[in-house]
Amino acid sequence: MSVDTQDMEIVHRAFRRESRLLMELVAAVAPGDTARAKVIADHFRDYRLGLKNHHEGEDELLWPPLLSRVDLEADIVLRMEAQHERVAATLAGLDAAVPAWEAAAGADERDTLLSALPAPVRGIWHIVGRPRYARHISRVRAA
Repeated sequence: MSVDTQDMEIVHRAFRRESRLLMELVAAVAPGDTARAKVIADHFRDYRLGLKNHHEGEDELLWPPLLSRVDLEADIVLRMEAQHERVAATLAGLDAAVPAWEAAAGADERDTLLSALPAPVRGIWHIVGRPRYARHISRVRAA
């Protein structure tokens, strides 16, 4: 039995794309253009909420049971858990940087924000899609 993880890959691809696009959008805001900065900051808050909820779901429903079923690939699952922790810490740091940039749209605030935005990361869906994990993924989807 194998499982199609394409929908999970699509979601992760979308988050990685949005991370990259956010960097481009922030960089394109002219210094002092607080109206445009507000639009981008609002988009960031939507992105942040979606990513936070998505990661919390994986942390609660996917990693613990999957980790109990893997052998040689356990390091990959542990790496993903650590990656979630790093992303959460980065997003928490952005909670101060985004409003500061939004309020002034200054070059210094922009540069601080750009240096803090998370870099896109690669997922593990090429591993999770293997037949031995299919039953667990199917249960997670059904929940």
